[in-house]
This record gives sequence, structure tokens and C-alpha cells, in this order.
Amino acid sequence: MKTSNISTLLLLTLALLSLSVEAGRQRISDEQKSDVYSEPDIQKELEFGRNMAAQLLADYELIEDMKLLRYINLVGNVVLQNSSRQEIKYNFGVIQSDEINAYATPGGYIFITTAALDQMQSEAELAAVLAHEVAHVVLRHIVKVLKIRSGEESSTHIMGKLVSGGSSTAGALFDQAMGKAFDILFSTGLKIEDEFDADKLGLLLTAMAGYDINGYFEYLERISPLINAKDQQITRTHPSINKRIKQLKMNYQDEGLLSIVGYKNINRFKQNENME
Repeated sequence: MKTSNISTLLLLTLALLSLSVEAGRQRISDEQKSDVYSEPDIQKELEFGRNMAAQLLADYELIEDMKLLRYINLVGNVVLQNSSRQEIKYNFGVIQSDEINAYATPGGYIFITTAALDQMQSEAELAAVLAHEVAHVVLRHIVKVLKIRSGEESSTHIMGKLVSGGSSTAGALFDQAMGKAFDILFSTGLKIEDEFDADKLGLLLTAMAGYDINGYFEYLERISPLINAKDQQITRTHPSINKRIKQLKMNYQDEGLLSIVGYKNINRFKQNENME
């Protein structure tokens, strides 16, 4: 193929991506217009998420491989560059677990399991999984379920009481809210629509970062027989893999996003994902 033809194809691809991204961004923006969160609300979310991450790390070993952690955070920060929530600092980590899964707490604490990482074959796959978790934070899924707000009507208003040395009743209420949050992560899951929305926004963020979104489908298809055979936690907290793939393709087939080929970065992934 002549150089001029390659250049033309590249320009058309970039133009198509720009249109798809803009359409997706507008749709997400429209969905969130009714959501107004004040600075105190955000601080309450950060407090709750920090406590939740601390409890999670009390139960699961954090992999302290600095090379791997730098890499995971590099990919995560590339993905979230186009996120609509730039007011919080995201933290990405890897935890030791046989569950093929990833988790996000309010406030931007995101963890991927060693079992999930072992099943990945490219940076594009890693980026897509991290983007799905970023989407949960951006869309405030747990925040909305638990009504994490700064006002007294919030179910987590007891946070302020705890910080100032609140009563044992306040402590019990806080533990109850935290318990419900962990039930969402590990047992009951979010609403099916929330998972579909996280997939939708996550795939958009993956594409906007320049990654090959087909990596997400490849990863989901690869883990599908494993999670079903081992009765993994993710089968109880997420819709079926087939439903997720079908929903994603239905969302984006008319926008041309599925035909755009981005980067997979297979070699860079292999160089960084081996845990020491």
C-alpha cells in the first residue's frame, strides 16, 4: 500500500475515533447532569473509600513489587486522563487472590487480583479492566447505593461523628455501611445496569487512551470458562460474560468504535507483569 493511502486511512480512523468518543462523552455527560456533588460530599467519599481500602488490605496481601506497581499505575493513569472526575487521586494496586476479579472503592482505590493479571496477555486487556473499575468510581456506583454525602440525610453521616470521637452506636452504623459496601464487592454485586454502564464507559476510556478495545472482548472470552468452572466470585457479582459482550457490541456497533484498531502493547506487558 502506498504511503499516501496509509496516511489517508490513518486520518479516517482518527476522525472516526474522534466522532465516536465525542458521541460517547456527550451521552455520559447527559446521564450525569442530575448529579451534583459538593466539595464536602467528595471529601466524605474519600474518607469512606480510604477506610474501605484499608480494610480490604487487612484481608488481602498487597503485592509489593515496585516495578509492577509503577506499571499498573502508569496504565491506570493513562486510562483515566479522559475521565470526567479529575478532582480525586486514583491509586492502583495488585492483591494476592485466586479470584479472577478487580475491585474499586469510592474515592479511587482500585485493585486487581493476581489471578486476573495471570490471565491477561496484553496491556490493552489490563487497560480495559482498569478502565471498567475507573468507570465505577466516575459513575459513583457505591456512593449512590450507600448515599455517601456530607449532609445529615446521608447514610454515612456517622463518618463525621467517628472522626470527632463518636458514640459506639455511630461506630456500629459505620461498620454496617462498610459491611454493605463489601457485600457489593464480594457477594451481592451492583445492579446489572451499573455493570453495563461501567463496561460502556470503560470501553470508551480504553479507546480514548489509544488501546485496542478488542482486547477487552478477548480477555472476557478467555476467563469465561475459568470463572464458570471454578464458581468464581465474579459470576455472582456481575452479569454473564456473554451478556456483557453482547451489550457492549450493541452499544457501539453503530458508532464505528468496534472497527478501530488501537495499541495492544503485548511486549511491554510481558516485560512488566511478571511479579518478583
